[in-house]
Amino acid sequence: ETECTTSDDFAKAFSGKTVLSGMKPFAQNYGGHQFGHWAGQLGDGRAMSLGEVVTSDKQRWEVQLKGAGMTPYSRSADGRAVLRSSIREFLCSEAMFHLGIPTTR
Repeated sequence: ETECTTSDDFAKAFSGKTVLSGMKPFAQNYGGHQFGHWAGQLGDGRAMSLGEVVTSDKQRWEVQLKGAGMTPYSRSADGRAVLRSSIREFLCSEAMFHLGIPTTR
């Protein structure tokens, strides 16, 4: 399986530059609060789901890119993310999980 993950196609797909056969990427929209006020429709401006993988023990894993480019909900932004923001979001998510706060982790 190493050959698959070292291919040029793999690198392009998992950096958001191309879509492989069978992939059906999507971004989600949702409603919610932002900065303490109801914002109506929001959406994943930087997150793009590439699809789902089912493991040999039947676990389902979503494969998602964060900050790899524009989505239908990027508004006027480019959909990119700096590493600093991505690390901060990951650390906050892990902290919430380990504090027993329900998340989508």
